[in-house]
Amino acid sequence: MIAKGRSHKENGEDRYNAILTEEKVREIKRRFKKRCPFNGGRALAKEFGVVPGAIWNVVHGVRWKHVQI
Repeated sequence: MIAKGRSHKENGEDRYNAILTEEKVREIKRRFKKRCPFNGGRALAKEFGVVPGAIWNVVHGVRWKHVQI
């Protein structure tokens, strides 16, 4: 698999189904405030068109950890 070049992992914006961009991820990381009605996970998720779990993953470094503020 590796010898034939079939092991490429797509990360970030390179994924075919990515909704967020690096610019949006930086904004999420800057604006996030825990339990805030305007900049909390649910509000940001609604604004950026993703689920709250995606915001949690961005903020806690599970996904998009290669993007720095």
